[in-house]
Amino acid sequence: MKYLKISNNQYCLKLERGDEIIKSLQLFCASQKINSGYFSGIGATNNITLGIFDDKTKKYNSHTLKDALEITSLTGNISTLNNQIYLHAHINVSDHSLIVKGGHLNNAIISVTCEIFLTKVNKKLPRYFDKEVGINLLKI
Repeated sequence: MKYLKISNNQYCLKLERGDEIIKSLQLFCASQKINSGYFSGIGATNNITLGIFDDKTKKYNSHTLKDALEITSLTGNISTLNNQIYLHAHINVSDHSLIVKGGHLNNAIISVTCEIFLTKVNKKLPRYFDKEVGINLLKI
């Protein structure tokens, strides 16, 4: 991964072939001391695991796709859970037939490149586990 700081609180990141999106963003945020923010991106993957939350069972159902896929939209936020960096990301990917699939991003390996713009927010945004809902929610 390579990056360029484009303003006091904004970065442009370029993930390369073999980089994993969530892990790369977590390492970047840790190295730059970014605890809160948001990001968006586009790119390509050939190995991705998406999740969809079932509010009745309170579990994520995961689906892995292994095909040439365009990342048509990647969006997410950066917060903390138990004082550790926590990423919450959603993604849409399109196949050769232009059929789009999307959901919660568990992980994705970059096949060509991924261009991400990230903005740091100066207010800490902690999360907590909500037992009733079954997921980690922002504490606002």
